Amino acid sequence: MTRFSNLPALSFLALFLLGAVGLPVLATDKDAKKAKTSKPAKKEDRSKKKKTRRAAPTDKRLSDYNRRIADVEKRVEAARKGAKAAAESYKASYERNRKELADLKTRYQGSEAATKKTIDGLRREQGSLEKARAKYQSELKARQDAEAKRARDAARAKAEADAKRAAEEKSRKKAAEKAAASAKAAAEAKKAAAEKARKRAERDAARKKAGDGSKKKSVKPAPRKKTTARATSRASSSSKRAVDPKRAAAAAEAKKKSDARKKALAAAAAEEKKKRDARRASEAAEAKKKSEARRAAVAAEAKKKAEARRQAIEAAAAEAKKKRDAQRAIAAAEAKKKAEARRAAIEAAAAEEKKKRDARRAAADAAKKKKSKPK
Repeated sequence: MTRFSNLPALSFLALFLLGAVGLPVLATDKDAKKAKTSKPAKKEDRSKKKKTRRAAPTDKRLSDYNRRIADVEKRVEAARKGAKAAAESYKASYERNRKELADLKTRYQGSEAATKKTIDGLRREQGSLEKARAKYQSELKARQDAEAKRARDAARAKAEADAKRAAEEKSRKKAAEKAAASAKAAAEAKKAAAEKARKRAERDAARKKAGDGSKKKSVKPAPRKKTTARATSRASSSSKRAVDPKRAAAAAEAKKKSDARKKALAAAAAEEKKKRDARRASEAAEAKKKSEARRAAVAAEAKKKAEARRQAIEAAAAEAKKKRDAQRAIAAAEAKKKAEARRAAIEAAAAEEKKKRDARRAAADAAKKKKSKPK
């Protein structure tokens, strides 16, 4: 029992002695045979092999332990080298990505500054356009107001001239009608006076003839009495009463004619008044129609100008909006392109790093498999 319990201690002592002698811990007999070195190195190896053979334990289990320990040390060294390579690769990839990100940041800042400068220029252009539009609107409004005032003044002057001309025509017609009526009345009065004189002459002739006949019939004239004014008036009245039927018929005829003349004059005056009223109404309707036509034309012209102005303003606004949208689209496309390029660069760097990592893992696995094969 004592012999077997001291076996691990003897194994550890043997390993320590081998390390003190200078033999490579990871080397075995087969590995030493496969190593390719120069002739002096081969000689040294041969001498070392001889020494090793002489100093090597004859226990098989101890050799197995030595082989396993050497395999573990090889694995540790390979893992250390892989970790070192991975750290170096990580540092290189990090430095490369940092430089790329710094370059992308610089380009993005330059693009942002250029875009901001472009936007500022467009804002200044928009401000100048708005000022020009406001100035043009004020000038156009003043011109339209002046044109409307001139049209109103012209329409008012024309209406006043038409009214003055109508008043003059009316006064002239009235004067002509008054003169014609007075002339007609004078002619009628002259005709009536002539008719009256004729009838008086006829009455005087009849009276004279009647007086002559009565004188011839009487034999002895009656004594003449003094005639007074009252008697004369009575005689004249009695004589008038004697010829009263003819005078009454004449007076009735004259009155009838006068009434007929008055009716004719009244009918003529009414007809003239009707014609005058109709003429005035037609003139007023014509003037109103012309005024409404002028007003409608002025309103249509003003509406047309306002519509044209509104369309011009809308066209300018649409053009400005189109330019802004185009610039925004260009800026967005540029930003998107830069972002895609940046993302593609980061993805390419990540893919490269993954590829290298996979290659290192594959190499480590291959080395591990190669070392783990039984010899």
